[in-house]
Amino acid sequence: MDEVLFHVSQSLEALQVHLYSGVQHGRHMLHGYADQVQTYALDVWSGPRGLQLQQTMQQTWQWLLEFSQEMKRISLQVLNPQQLYTQMVQFLGAEMSRTSVYFGCVGFMLGGVVGVTVGLSLRRKQPNVPRMKAVVCNSYRGFDSLLVDDVPAPVITMLDEVLVQVKAASVDEIDIKICNGYGRVLRKQLTRYNHNATGEFPIILGRDCAGIIVEIGQKVSKFEIGDEVWLSVPYWMSGTMAEYVVVRESHVAKKPKAIGFEIAASIPYAGSVAWDAMVNQAHLDPETMDGKRILVHMGCSPVGCILIQLARLWGAHVTATANLRATPVAQALGANEVIVCGQADVQKQLAVQEP
Repeated sequence: MDEVLFHVSQSLEALQVHLYSGVQHGRHMLHGYADQVQTYALDVWSGPRGLQLQQTMQQTWQWLLEFSQEMKRISLQVLNPQQLYTQMVQFLGAEMSRTSVYFGCVGFMLGGVVGVTVGLSLRRKQPNVPRMKAVVCNSYRGFDSLLVDDVPAPVITMLDEVLVQVKAASVDEIDIKICNGYGRVLRKQLTRYNHNATGEFPIILGRDCAGIIVEIGQKVSKFEIGDEVWLSVPYWMSGTMAEYVVVRESHVAKKPKAIGFEIAASIPYAGSVAWDAMVNQAHLDPETMDGKRILVHMGCSPVGCILIQLARLWGAHVTATANLRATPVAQALGANEVIVCGQADVQKQLAVQEP
């Protein structure tokens, strides 16, 4: 890993040097082109074409002055109150008095003010956006950015989504990394297509939860309103530590009735990671696992706890590493041997335990 980082840093430094030289070269070229353009413009301006252009501009300016004076004279003539009153009298008849005109203008102004006031009072009010409590981070400053805040409640925007009222949610180690910027580039790009997102921040934390479905999309066929479910979401999606969460139907499964919401909320994400590591990455299953010796590092972590139980269920001999305080937990979960981290050489103890 150190060698990879060294090569990457060398490549970045080389790229920086090339970019700097390219910028300097482009700056010199722009200065040269600017001097050439300035010289060419001065030559054209002082030549016959420039003199002709100056004469045309002077004529145009003189015409604009004359046109503005004529418009001013016409506007004063048309908007003259005395002439306007005389024309109205001639049009409407001699019975119309100056007082009637004044009262008519005042009435028109008052009617306009009243109309505008009524229109503003009757305009359609913007609907109040429902809000909810959520555990969020408002920057990438680690634990200092954590807080419980009011955020807009999500709504269903796609036909295969469900709205879940969260009853319990859990914290995962990935949430700590998210508070320090993990996945920020991918999340920022995908936020553009999320109608429930208002920007890069705040970010709702939590990767799994358990709750009750309170609303479903038109194309949802596996669930109904009132179903008790559990779910997990990837790190680039909005989290689950909130009062409500909207996810697609494919992210949700019905919660086993034998366990409560609190226990169910701690399993989906860690279980998905453990299953991916065991089945998809290591290509182990009940048929190939029987009789094998499996090492589970950090057996006290959420993923490690599930790996121990899964390996023991499939007939493997499990050796787990854990802290001294978590040793009884790993043993209770079924680990055949538990190696305490930090107190001895793990490799030597593994070599002693080999059959």
